[in-house]
This record gives sequence, structure tokens and C-alpha cells, in this order.
Amino acid sequence: MQKRKLGKSGMEVSAIGLGCMGMDHAYGKLADRDEMIKLIRRSVELGCNFFDTAVV
Repeated sequence: MQKRKLGKSGMEVSAIGLGCMGMDHAYGKLADRDEMIKLIRRSVELGCNFFDTAVV
């Protein structure tokens, strides 16, 4: 997974992030909790460390 540096801090995040808003609200039927846990864990395995958890 490619990384991107943020500002001057040197902090690196994955170039591809995972939007999490639809996991618990906003887009119709509530997602299955166990499936969402699997999705997050798999994302980490693939190198993702950028998770957008904003509620708006």
C-alpha cells in the first residue's frame, strides 16, 4: 500500500482510506457488526491505516 506524508510532522497514512460512516448509520439498513469488524481487520492487513470516522 502506498503511503502519503501529512504536513511537516512526517506522519504517514495509507494512500487509500476506508470510510466508516455507513457502518453504523446514514445509508439505510444497519450493517452487520461482525462483517464490519472483518472488513476493518482485512483493511489493516492490506496496509490501510487511514479510517474516516467522521459522522458528517
